[in-house]
Amino acid sequence: MFGPSHRARGLLAAAAGAVIMTGCTSSVPHPHGSMTTQPASPATPRSRTPAASPTSTAATPAILAKPDFITKADALCNDTYAKVQTLPTPSSPTDYPALIAYTKTVLKLYPPFSSTIKALIAQAADKDELMAKWIALDDANYNAQKPLLEQLLTAATAKQADRVRQLEDQLDSAPDDSDTVAAFLDGYGLTDCAKLESS
Repeated sequence: MFGPSHRARGLLAAAAGAVIMTGCTSSVPHPHGSMTTQPASPATPRSRTPAASPTSTAATPAILAKPDFITKADALCNDTYAKVQTLPTPSSPTDYPALIAYTKTVLKLYPPFSSTIKALIAQAADKDELMAKWIALDDANYNAQKPLLEQLLTAATAKQADRVRQLEDQLDSAPDDSDTVAAFLDGYGLTDCAKLESS
């Protein structure tokens, strides 16, 4: 999911989606927001009010029909794909500026993207399948590759070409489910998201 191979484009494509999808929110939004309950006023023997039913005020996200979910998700993926194509792709282990920019972007943007897309998936009727066959795999791949990405950033900043090559080899051997995820997304009908995953 990172490096000069297509896994780099897949992870960075997902990461870049955070820019479009989070807008002015914080860099790592909470997937379920922040819900607090006001403490009840101390009760007195002369003044008691019945407690409000917890289910009457709880906000439950509306379930999106599959065509509606596909439309929303594919629109985001298509916009993100266009943005990703303008980002620098490292051409060699000594293309330090592109390596640095690329790695910084992935490390900074993937976590909020993951949280934001989960919020959309939470509204889908097939949320369990989408999580298991899409975002859970991308999250696992990112978490496995994150330490290598951090080391790659350090090596590129120090202009250590041999170390960059070693880390790229390790990244090539790291978990990469982008082909599997792209096939699932394509079969589900998320064609633009599949294109983004395999770009």
